[in-house]
Amino acid sequence: MTKNENDDVKWKHSLYTGDGRFGDLSNSKQEVEDFAWPVVKGLLSSIPFTTGHGPFVICDYGAADGISSISLMKNCIDWVQKTYGENQQVHIIYEDLPNNDFNSLIGVVEGWRYDVPGSLLDQKNVFVTCCGRTFYKQCLPDASVHLGISLLALMWSSVCPDVTSSEVFSVHFVKGSPEHRVFEVQSARDWETFLLHRAKELVPGGRLAIQTVGRETCPCTGPGSDVWCMTRSMSDIWSDMMNEEYITEAEYLATIEPYYYHTEEALCAAFKDTSSPIRQSGLRLLAIETHNIKCLWRDRWMRSIKQDDAAAKKHALSFVQWIRTWSNRTFTTGLSSDRNSEEKENILDEMFSRLVDQVAIAPADRGYSRVDHFVSVAKIGEV
Repeated sequence: MTKNENDDVKWKHSLYTGDGRFGDLSNSKQEVEDFAWPVVKGLLSSIPFTTGHGPFVICDYGAADGISSISLMKNCIDWVQKTYGENQQVHIIYEDLPNNDFNSLIGVVEGWRYDVPGSLLDQKNVFVTCCGRTFYKQCLPDASVHLGISLLALMWSSVCPDVTSSEVFSVHFVKGSPEHRVFEVQSARDWETFLLHRAKELVPGGRLAIQTVGRETCPCTGPGSDVWCMTRSMSDIWSDMMNEEYITEAEYLATIEPYYYHTEEALCAAFKDTSSPIRQSGLRLLAIETHNIKCLWRDRWMRSIKQDDAAAKKHALSFVQWIRTWSNRTFTTGLSSDRNSEEKENILDEMFSRLVDQVAIAPADRGYSRVDHFVSVAKIGEV
């Protein structure tokens, strides 16, 4: 093995370090303002809530460190208290897995983070709690939530299906292949499971707003705007490292991202059959919107004044550090348990350093534009 010039980089890749690294590297706040808030605002106005019936309860499912939804939550609080009075109590619940970085989440809520303007709790009559439980189970009491929100979390499967494939990312599975079908079935099962648990938690008349990544995102499978495919490049690098004996063939084949891009058809299917469990639970599909989400890293690069080699490397590091926050665990999991943690870390450093080099070569052609679906759901009945 040769030393890569990026070996001395101090990688920031953990979602769970307690230092807010995921939010620092995420660029989703503008997306919230441009796309999610108009959807949520419309749902808020349709919830038949009246004062004098306790707090208005909002749950963020799959909250991570909370930075992606913080502006959305502030908007929701403002709307509720302008509509129902400043004395109306609002209860915000942040849900995520037990090993989520709740330390950073509290830092965001309390306004400790340098990049968060003020505490969520600066607003009067606002209360925040956290729930450490998978959203593929019931997280909250029956009929207790007025508005549920989930931003870019439902692509993750409840389990990683047991398949053997030469592809690391399921988006590259050949449509109709056995491995594609297994992931497709698992995704449909997870979608139904998520909805059924939310049906129990929502009050009658409650609403759900869900943002998820569409299958059309990948330029290899749909009309994506990126000539360069991020996930294909990562897979190719991993394959090269197998050929160079950094990793074994067994480790390569064991590396599969438990992640599935949804199609609009699949998201709608659960609501069409009047005898389906989803329909029987009282949930109804109100609308589904599809939007093209530009890559903010590439957009930032295109607007930058300084575009020399040093600036390109700095830009590439920032972009790839974000990629590593959500993909590091998948590649680590594929490595043999016989390897110690330091060895695994070195292998992953090499892999992502190569990705940095790819991005730095042509930043204007490297990005991750997406096609996202925004799903609006109602539970029939009145509060």
